[in-house]
Amino acid sequence: MSRVVLVTGTNTGSGKTILTALLLTHLRAKGVRALAMKPVETGGRRDARLLHALQNDEATLDETNPFWFREALAPSIAARRAGRALLKTTVLKHIRAMRDRCDLLLVEGAGGLLSPIGKNWSALDLAKSLKAKVIVAAHNELGVINHARLTLDRLRSENIFTKSLVLMSGGKTRVQRENNGEIGKYAGKTRVFEIVKMNLSGEWKRSISRCEKKITKTLALIMPPR
Repeated sequence: MSRVVLVTGTNTGSGKTILTALLLTHLRAKGVRALAMKPVETGGRRDARLLHALQNDEATLDETNPFWFREALAPSIAARRAGRALLKTTVLKHIRAMRDRCDLLLVEGAGGLLSPIGKNWSALDLAKSLKAKVIVAAHNELGVINHARLTLDRLRSENIFTKSLVLMSGGKTRVQRENNGEIGKYAGKTRVFEIVKMNLSGEWKRSISRCEKKITKTLALIMPPR
């Protein structure tokens, strides 16, 4: 059975899509039959289009992102306002169909770990149902220590294996350096990494490829290609 890794975040805008795209590019460059999907997206479809482009038409856009709602709201709210319901069983069916087509499937969540995707369920429930390993993306800014600890504590209480927490940084400020060390004190067996945001100007697919080459050693530690 294919492996599933859920990429979740401490909040919306935490860097999940960039991290997922970098990991996907890295794994495929190392010869791993990897695919990625963002089952649910609201607002623009930019995140899904990036992941789709990186897979060289091995999956359609609608397979990469089977549920999309125009309003930029929490998925459960956006679906309700569109007159639809997001059922966990239906979303899981799409994920498992993709899982069976590859050796490793990266699943990007929507918002933070507990952001409601459907009525009474979240990315946490997807991780439990899929028995997925988890990677947490966190925007490295003031306040991230609290967000990271809350997310890691909840995953730990649910006995979900968290491979790593990745701090997505905009630079190298003193606060960002201190955050890295402080979170590491509470992370337990979860490894903490930092990725300084690269320049993603121009065409995203090429930008991601350039970034992957620059930080390939870090990506290999976050997600070993084996």
